Amino acid sequence: MDLPLNQLKHESVQERDKIADYLDAISQGIRKGEVVFHHGENDITLNPADQVSLEVEVKKSDTKNRIKFKFSWQQLGSEAAEKLVIE
Repeated sequence: MDLPLNQLKHESVQERDKIADYLDAISQGIRKGEVVFHHGENDITLNPADQVSLEVEVKKSDTKNRIKFKFSWQQLGSEAAEKLVIE
């Protein structure tokens, strides 16, 4: 199944150091406000906002361990979420 040009998915088995390199690149990109992904002929540039939502999920079992990170933010110039007002 081909993904649209504005989406990218990659799964592979890598050495631990290579995974750390990917995380470093993401971290540096978030800090500078631009994360660029290249996969084949598909390039996607994301511009994280000043406020980024973080979701972390960790699972451990006898045979498999998993860490999932999810970062999300409102696109600059898009409608901001309505603020909660309590009176």
